[in-house]
Amino acid sequence: MKKKDKVKLNDYTHKEVMANDFPQIYIIEMKDKPNGDCEVALNTNKAFDDLYKKKKGRKRVTKKGIGNYILELFQKAINKEDGYDFKPLKDMSK
Repeated sequence: MKKKDKVKLNDYTHKEVMANDFPQIYIIEMKDKPNGDCEVALNTNKAFDDLYKKKKGRKRVTKKGIGNYILELFQKAINKEDGYDFKPLKDMSK
């Protein structure tokens, strides 16, 4: 894939996302797998980790636990359940 054809995965830098007080996920990389699955490498900021712990009643964040939580949120957004939906990101810097 040529550089000009690459899709920008984030609107903010990793540093901006990690420092933000709003819960955010920073997508590092996405890879399609031959079986139709998609592998996603991501980071979450402290606000997102705190939200996860509160919603799931956890004391710490684990890779498996937060991965399942993010998948659950995506599935709710796809199905438009519990008020979740995919929408364009509004500029948070204003």
